Amino acid sequence: MLNWLCPALHQPGLMPANSASADTRNALPAHLGWLQPAMQSAGLDSLLSHGQGLTLLAPDHAAVQQHLTEQGLTMGALMAQPKRLRALLLEHLLPLSLSGDALLQTRPLPSLGGGALRLQADALGPCLIDAQGHRARLLAGDLRWGALRLHLIDRVLLPPTQSLLALLQQIPSRGELAEALHRCGLDAVLRANGPFTLLAPSDQGFKLLAGRLGLRRRAFMKDTERLGHLLRNHLLGGRWLSHELPWGGQLNSAQGLNIEFSPLGLVGSGDTAQPLLPGSDRQASNGVLHLLAAPLLPAAPGVPARRTSFINHHHEDSHA
Repeated sequence: MLNWLCPALHQPGLMPANSASADTRNALPAHLGWLQPAMQSAGLDSLLSHGQGLTLLAPDHAAVQQHLTEQGLTMGALMAQPKRLRALLLEHLLPLSLSGDALLQTRPLPSLGGGALRLQADALGPCLIDAQGHRARLLAGDLRWGALRLHLIDRVLLPPTQSLLALLQQIPSRGELAEALHRCGLDAVLRANGPFTLLAPSDQGFKLLAGRLGLRRRAFMKDTERLGHLLRNHLLGGRWLSHELPWGGQLNSAQGLNIEFSPLGLVGSGDTAQPLLPGSDRQASNGVLHLLAAPLLPAAPGVPARRTSFINHHHEDSHA
């Protein structure tokens, strides 16, 4: 049940106690009055008849007003931009019919707009995190609007706007990786259209790797041939959220080598096999960024493969 998720669920005037069975197929509550003209303007109103199997996360009036203020828009100006409005609404449509309880899963929830939502808990309880890191909470759930399943939320969800490079540069514990990519000229790739998936090892992992290879950090960073070989093995083609990765299979890296994804949730092979760290699934306009503790070392020319594990020497949390 949603009661524990959001205490506001049964606030007077928001939603009657038997709302799950209420007939909202032909009408919307007053605080969702913006939604019907928005769907019409965006050319999505046919979903009311043909949207079986879809879930709409609907921001309430206060959330929309907050978004308009942040964007410096009026409601009329937004309604006059069908393309922008359509893209915005698609971020709120999930290609699944989900009850309120089903939303509370740890895997990312893909939207029809190309982004994905993550579930996170804070002091106020569980919330949904959009591609830009904004938090939205469920105010009411399991409504029906035409063919759509509808949940009321308290914030407008936004698509990713930053490139993978810009996203990487904002993570303090990934400075070594950002510098290494720049030295090898691969930073330009992370600004390109993509989509790409970047497996991003930590600074501590890079420092330990230099020692493992018998090099000082400065010498390691100057060896751009070896460095480029290593970095291209952390870049995958396509937008691979964690739940979409082929666990139990392989993907080809930009270096042309296979990266293994074990059924146990480990990335890589040998003593560098490791899980994705909390805080992965960071979305960019041109791909997805996942966090690793240490670089992956494939059995490939130029990268010695001594059986000396260093992955477990470093730990970081989701606030990296």
